[in-house]
Amino acid sequence: MFKIIGGDGEEYGPVDNADVRQWIQEGRANAQTMLKREGQAKWAPLSDYPEFSPLLGGPTGQSMPTSTKQSMLGSVGQPVSKGTVPNYLVHSILVTVFCGCSLPFGIVAIIHASKVDTYLTRGDHAAAVAASESAKTWCILALVFAIMGPLILFTIAVWADTL
Repeated sequence: MFKIIGGDGEEYGPVDNADVRQWIQEGRANAQTMLKREGQAKWAPLSDYPEFSPLLGGPTGQSMPTSTKQSMLGSVGQPVSKGTVPNYLVHSILVTVFCGCSLPFGIVAIIHASKVDTYLTRGDHAAAVAASESAKTWCILALVFAIMGPLILFTIAVWADTL
């Protein structure tokens, strides 16, 4: 019996070998789909399980039908992502461009945001979610600093004039 992370990023299971095989044949699972045996702590890509390699075009020499391979690929030939994970790249760029005093925070946000799609392409959903959350946090920090920085400077200027 296995637990599997579906295309929506949710955990499903327990499912048996037959269910996993059916998901592969239907294009709902591919070599990057994360899977773990019941009782096992670590998630691993479906390609690491030898019992499914014939369906994935593994070392037995058998290959998946072309139509199944194509249904598992996105419009640009990338593997289907594990759910919707926002990358916050646009937010990061906007904060960096329009909030000049928070430039360092914006740059860090851009770096983390650019990692999200890379992780999804590799099938590492957990790392993609972590990078997404980090990019979001840095965007918020940049925005807060952009708002609070001038307010603090204005307060200090007013206070200095009253002395």
